Amino acid sequence: MLISESPAEMFLVAEERGLQHRAKNRLAMKPRCYNEAGNFQSVRLYDCQSVFILYAIGILLSAVILLAEKSIEKYSSNQSRNNQKILCNNKQRAMQFLTNKKNICH
Repeated sequence: MLISESPAEMFLVAEERGLQHRAKNRLAMKPRCYNEAGNFQSVRLYDCQSVFILYAIGILLSAVILLAEKSIEKYSSNQSRNNQKILCNNKQRAMQFLTNKKNICH
């Protein structure tokens, strides 16, 4: 049997031989949902409550850490100033003792 080269006849022949069905099955098919309760519900704010709580805890924790760092920095800078004053006073006393000079340190 000779088949003419018209597109309609080529389509019919391809459909009869199952080539299109074979091509469709070779591609990844969308999975079927066999669940009867296949209704989709959107996510509400109430459903995200735990995420918001964790977010708030993270913000509070970062604020506490920031305040702790600032207070430690302030305390350590005060300590270093006090140490410098003590060293300067000791140097002044030593210099006064040795050479009777005053106010070497500012």
